[in-house]
Amino acid sequence: MAEARIEGVSDVLRMFDEAPGELVKAVKKALRVACSGEVRNLKREVPAFSRQLVKSSVKAQPSGDVSAVFGMFLDRKWQDESGRVGPEWFHAYWKNYGTITGRDPSHRFDSPVRRAETATGRRRRNNVGQPHENFYDQAIVGFEERAFAAFKKSMKEQGYDIG
Repeated sequence: MAEARIEGVSDVLRMFDEAPGELVKAVKKALRVACSGEVRNLKREVPAFSRQLVKSSVKAQPSGDVSAVFGMFLDRKWQDESGRVGPEWFHAYWKNYGTITGRDPSHRFDSPVRRAETATGRRRRNNVGQPHENFYDQAIVGFEERAFAAFKKSMKEQGYDIG
């Protein structure tokens, strides 16, 4: 009876036990690289007043899933001439999708424009509103391909060839 001894098996098994954690770290790093490129692109395309709203986030969930998001996030306050305070994010939203008659017809709004004969309608400064510019929609065109290419490149640089 022949006997063979393979040395280093315990080291290989230990490496496989640690691999999921290392892979999650590599995926998070690659997603950060992909999102940072898209954040730079988005900051170039949005109006100057809303650039500070552009951010990204990469998180690992307890289930083991890793998610990444980028876009315009609410975190700053503005104050108008009359002293009213509100989130800066709404200025970007209104500029992008328009208000009253300037609303983007392809965007789904949660509530309709209030009619001019209502109390809110009578208090309006004008009945025309701000026209939509759709700068956000134009800025993110093709982000899937760019972000995935950056993700794959980063994974390859870390030693993971994902195809």
